[in-house]
Amino acid sequence: MYLQMNSIYLRHNGNCRTNGSYFTDGSIISNALECTLPGATLDDGEWIGPNGVVPCDGGNNQNVQCTTGSGASLRIQATTFPGAPGDGCWTALDSSDADGYVVNVTSDTDTVQTVQVEGSSNNTITLNGLRELTTYSITVRAYQQLLGPASTISAFTHCQQEGIYLGYNGNCYTNGSYFWDTNINGVTGAISCVLPGASLTTGQWVRVADPNDDPVDCNGDSASDPFRCTKVTSPDATINLYRTRGLTETTEGWYKCCLPTDCSDSNTNIIFANIFRFAEIESFTVADLPSDMTVYPQEYKLNCTKIGFRQYSISMSIGGTTLTNYPGSFCNDGSNSCSGTVLVSSSNTIRYTVTITWDGMTVSSGSISQSTTGDQMYQCRVADHPGAAAIRLRNITIKVPATAPSPPTEVNKTATTITVNWTALDSSDADGYVVNVTSDTDTVQTVQVEGSSNNTITLNGLRGRTTYSITVRAYQQLLGPASTISVQTLPVPSGWPSSIQVLPVNSTANNLTWNEVNCSERNGLITGYTVIISNSSITYNLTSTERYIILNDLVFGSEYNISVAAVNSVGRGPFSDPIEVKIGIEYEAMTMGATESTDLYTTINDAVKQDALYANVEVKNTNGGTGATPAFDPLIPKTCPVSISDLGTHVASYHSDTNAAFNQQYQGYREKRAFIIAQSPMENTVRDFWKMILDYKVSAIVMLCGEEDCCFPYWLSGRKYDEYGLEVTNEINSNGYTERMFKVSSDKEAISRNVLQLQVADWPQDGVVREPRTVLQVIDDVIHRQQKIGGGPVVVHCR
Repeated sequence: MYLQMNSIYLRHNGNCRTNGSYFTDGSIISNALECTLPGATLDDGEWIGPNGVVPCDGGNNQNVQCTTGSGASLRIQATTFPGAPGDGCWTALDSSDADGYVVNVTSDTDTVQTVQVEGSSNNTITLNGLRELTTYSITVRAYQQLLGPASTISAFTHCQQEGIYLGYNGNCYTNGSYFWDTNINGVTGAISCVLPGASLTTGQWVRVADPNDDPVDCNGDSASDPFRCTKVTSPDATINLYRTRGLTETTEGWYKCCLPTDCSDSNTNIIFANIFRFAEIESFTVADLPSDMTVYPQEYKLNCTKIGFRQYSISMSIGGTTLTNYPGSFCNDGSNSCSGTVLVSSSNTIRYTVTITWDGMTVSSGSISQSTTGDQMYQCRVADHPGAAAIRLRNITIKVPATAPSPPTEVNKTATTITVNWTALDSSDADGYVVNVTSDTDTVQTVQVEGSSNNTITLNGLRGRTTYSITVRAYQQLLGPASTISVQTLPVPSGWPSSIQVLPVNSTANNLTWNEVNCSERNGLITGYTVIISNSSITYNLTSTERYIILNDLVFGSEYNISVAAVNSVGRGPFSDPIEVKIGIEYEAMTMGATESTDLYTTINDAVKQDALYANVEVKNTNGGTGATPAFDPLIPKTCPVSISDLGTHVASYHSDTNAAFNQQYQGYREKRAFIIAQSPMENTVRDFWKMILDYKVSAIVMLCGEEDCCFPYWLSGRKYDEYGLEVTNEINSNGYTERMFKVSSDKEAISRNVLQLQVADWPQDGVVREPRTVLQVIDDVIHRQQKIGGGPVVVHCR
């Protein structure tokens, strides 16, 4: 709504001034003093001074002149002084004169709202929640410790600030509104046609059906012109139309109001109103049309709104089939109410709703159904009762494609996808398409394709060697008829490889082999294989184009489940039943032990075929030093070979350069958590690796790989892995290995620990140790560190 100020006021330099304000003459030379009456058109307004009327737009008085403005406005040249709030315009007071304002709004004698505005400079307020087409009295008072005197304006709330509108009984109405003739009887029931801010000149009401556009005679009435009207020239151009006698079939119907000039003026403002007798259909619309076209069947609603006489019959139909089923022969809004929703009781405005279900072939409402194709055309019928003197009909059409798209064509298919297309419909016949995929009687997927030109789709996630029914429907407001194609996806291999076995190659590699899939189960050329290897802690997914694959880095002594599946051009077939494999190497017996307590020497037996991981170690003291007694684990038989990775468990400390005596025996196999065997940490497991180092108080890390062989450089100084920080405090390169000292810390637990890392840089990738001196030296350094500082276990990892 628009709040219209009705009182005359003064304004200068952007500020409003009250009646009787004072202005210095010097200030009006460059800034005009405005006298304004809102919403009025200037006719003969004037400024009058001590010497008579002030000349406007030129004249003999050269001291003071005025100019005219739009609306009712005259400008002369004046300045402002602080004063009380003014009528029609509210000028802020100085902070020494006010702490704020109180605004009081009344309608008639009732107080509508009272608002306190804090701050003397806050001189604008928006009043919300007012009624349209109502006159309000707005009073403003300044306050300090108490309220001061009041200034008041009168304001009228329009339906809108600009443009023509209709008003009736305190309510606003839009173009094309309906009015029951019973209600517009007499001056108090008039329909107001209003153009805010304009001055009425030759405005008029005209019956649209009149062939001569003869206007309503506002001052008289007759059988052919049963209306009179009153006019308001300003501040808002208004013509109020009311009935003085009953309407006939020829005098009811559409009327138009033209403001501020007559209807022959092409620049006038026009609005339409329907004035009817008996009962009428105010509107007939469709609601809740589906936006998601994949939901099927589809539902929507028809709303027919009746207005006027309380006794009537109403029905909605399609193709001669009535869809409504109201009880009794007629409705009576007073005593025999039908199942409608009351919108406006004073005009007996009732909305009736019918829910429609569309399954692509028939429309139905409850137990009533009707077959239809193409656009669906519905009709609402209202007739007054008992005479049916006026029968009202209103139609509505829902756009539905009349024809189905051409049958889909198969473009491409695999075991899991199908691509189809169809001939696109014109944009006037379709807004898009819905593709439905079924297998047997189950719906697999439904896809909405927007745009009439988008006529190709690829359907994913299907099963191999399965027949699907693919249905395509065009849609507009509803879905149209369907076209269907049947397509079978290509088959994957139905069988799996047989005779799966694992044969060792060396200490870290095993050869997994299998036989081909049975010929009748290949379903085409086999192009490769997929291998899954898993245990409780890890799963590998490998591929091969041959009937074997080399498996590296399987943990010695661990058990794995292994399955193999064949792959053809369509996809992967089923996996074989898993076989259980324990990784281990058979070996020939070798001799190991000390022949003399004073001798130390080492030999490597290259004749071991399966794995050179096992070494024969003998001890010999070549320079005859005394007291150097090698300490071997007496529980290990001389005929049992010892793994190099376990050598430190069974051999005590030894220094070849000093011939120092073995003064302690390290019995690793009898210690709990003496060694932790691990893989090199990956980027996403480094944090867990360092957590393990601190949690188990690890004293040393033995790294059996070169830097280029490791998955991730976890040892770099200055790195942070969540709460774990790493600093390299020392690094020494020896013959064949690198010694690093780390300081590992945890921010969360506020602890740190020094950890030694020994990296055997030239560790052979095939795991075959041909020269064990470096290994023995590493073992010796680890043992000495254990003896020196004690602590937790040693972590040994390969790549």
